[in-house]
Amino acid sequence: MPCSPDMTGAASDAHAEPPDAAAWLRLPPGQRNWALFLDVDGTLVGPSEPPEAARIAPQLHPVFRTLMAATDGAVALVSGRAISSLDQVFAPFVLPAAGQHGMERRTSRGELIQEPVDRTILDALIAHLTRYVATRPGLEIDIKNISVGLDYRLAPAYAAEAADFFQDLIDREAPGFHVQRGKTISEARLLSATKGRAIEAFMAESPFCNRVPVFLGDDLPDEDGFVTTNRLGGVSVRVGADPVTTAAQWRIDSIAEVHDWLKNLAATIGDKAQPAP
Repeated sequence: MPCSPDMTGAASDAHAEPPDAAAWLRLPPGQRNWALFLDVDGTLVGPSEPPEAARIAPQLHPVFRTLMAATDGAVALVSGRAISSLDQVFAPFVLPAAGQHGMERRTSRGELIQEPVDRTILDALIAHLTRYVATRPGLEIDIKNISVGLDYRLAPAYAAEAADFFQDLIDREAPGFHVQRGKTISEARLLSATKGRAIEAFMAESPFCNRVPVFLGDDLPDEDGFVTTNRLGGVSVRVGADPVTTAAQWRIDSIAEVHDWLKNLAATIGDKAQPAP
């Protein structure tokens, strides 16, 4: 079915204010015309050391297979990780994905699309960061193929100072880049790339188009995705019990509850006889 500008339907019973605990029990009923967009760290997997050791829970393997079949493949990952890292986390699955906060995207056809990045800028940032972390134990440089970040999860005492340093560095040395702050990391992201724009790009392509977008995320970089999902008439869900201001319409309190919700969703839409539109 060809895509059209008005490719989504309105989600039912959207809330203007964040709902209370265990709100996933009252999320709109799962539908086969949903397109699922899932953040990874803090949403599907918890902290791991090193972060590269993270893996999707084996009990979710049949869940993902069911969801992919029930939605005709309209399940995508939208993450700050690089796509190569997502493939390790989700092996043996190779899913449509947006990595590095939308700076790279792999379509359902396997086509890889990357934002053009000036390598000299990245190399200069890495050099500055290397000197900075050398005298601050616990700080780490997160180097990806087209972006870089400063990770302070193992050195919380440096968090505020490191975030300010990174902001100043990007403002001074990286025209065209924006600081994407997360819970324990600051990353350099091109101004032209966001998770919301990645979701919008997927929604213009088969098999996502003509579906209702459903986006789950847990951190500041996901807010743009929530805004886009809401604008497209979808279902936006923030993961985490901490009271924060968010554009998400719904809340799921924990990663474990996300797993339960996905299992229930797979059972619900996987059993429906009607084909997806």
